Amino acid sequence: MSSPALAPQSRRRWTLAALFGFCGFVGYLDRVNLSVIATPIAHDLHLSDTQLGTVLSAFFWSYALAQIPAGVIVDRFGTRLPVIASILVWAVSSLMSATVGSLLALGLVRLLLGLAEAPIYPAMWRGVALHFSASERGRAMSCLDSGSKLSFVFGVPLIAGVLAMWGWRACFVVTAGMSLFCAGLFALVYPREGHVAGRPQARVSIATSLRAMVPTRPVAGVAVGFAAYTYVFYLLSAWMPRLIEMQLGVSTVHAGYYTALPWLVAVVGEAIVAGYIVDACVAAGRDPVSVRKLVLSVSLCASLALVGAAYSHSPLIVLGCLTCSATGLAISTPTGVSLIGFVAGRDNVGAVGASVNLAANLAGACAPALTGFLLQRTGSFLGAALGAACVVVIGVGSYAFVVPGRGQRETANAVTDAPDAALTAEYTR
Repeated sequence: MSSPALAPQSRRRWTLAALFGFCGFVGYLDRVNLSVIATPIAHDLHLSDTQLGTVLSAFFWSYALAQIPAGVIVDRFGTRLPVIASILVWAVSSLMSATVGSLLALGLVRLLLGLAEAPIYPAMWRGVALHFSASERGRAMSCLDSGSKLSFVFGVPLIAGVLAMWGWRACFVVTAGMSLFCAGLFALVYPREGHVAGRPQARVSIATSLRAMVPTRPVAGVAVGFAAYTYVFYLLSAWMPRLIEMQLGVSTVHAGYYTALPWLVAVVGEAIVAGYIVDACVAAGRDPVSVRKLVLSVSLCASLALVGAAYSHSPLIVLGCLTCSATGLAISTPTGVSLIGFVAGRDNVGAVGASVNLAANLAGACAPALTGFLLQRTGSFLGAALGAACVVVIGVGSYAFVVPGRGQRETANAVTDAPDAALTAEYTR
């Protein structure tokens, strides 16, 4: 039980978790707005399904390739400055998106958005590893990740409403304004770094960060499993509104509204399973890595329900299968990400997280483009869904058999169970 003296510190730390969640909400809203307005923007710019898929993938390619320098930057400069700079640049990218008039211009601003967002998650993962113990990280990561899923619940209907009233260009202006507000809020709430509890905060050298990116067996296992999750998640985040539009024969605006339902259920499932149940198991003495491996194997298998949604035209079956798939993916996110803290040293969470994110996003970047290609060739989402199912099988195998369990993994470089003592002192001053 936490002592009364630590109560203010605990409340302050959970405020940071909520702040991370809000940043995830705004960041994902900037990513997924294009999926909501895909049909009208493709019409105005005369894009085929293949070209649209390429544009949807553009963000993910630059985002993936920027992970290595992003990880070095995060380990070098901490969480606060990289996050603020990242948000400001992606706000500029959103404003530029409102002015595009060609395929090339749209592709270039999406590449810029990917570069801008690259540091955001390694930086926030570092913040969670610094401020939360092993028995709290499930809830902290769930809070962080819930923001990205809530962008589908509230953000996608918001974008659909703006689209209906003012057109697709206004959607980018709205997300740019929200990004600027988010940057200001983060600068106001997140503590300044550099000196913690009266001593200089260590800066990790570039060479140390690069060495940490060389994959060990645990890191490789987490990277492959997370890549499988990312592939399916990017497929859904980029194409779910269009899938609903085609399978149910509804308008673009109504498809945006329907998209909210699966992700609303997903957020609740994520909080219960990935947050409270995982943390409760760890607090009861279960091995934190083994618990997460089991949860990931089951949750990734649940995402296979995407195949049913791509096959059926029944509203009940399509929305039910998408809800099951989205919930499995939502549970997988914080559970998989929190594994990074157990295979990386505290000073290298940014670097190791970036290397995992690089592998995951290289795989995920293929999903929107390949889906667009298959859709144009076959006129159906079924082929893309079956391909995603094969990817999921590989991911489950990696988590189950490559990531070591209790008694197998190396612990010399593991993150300790407690949050950083100096940070605790900082928050109780």
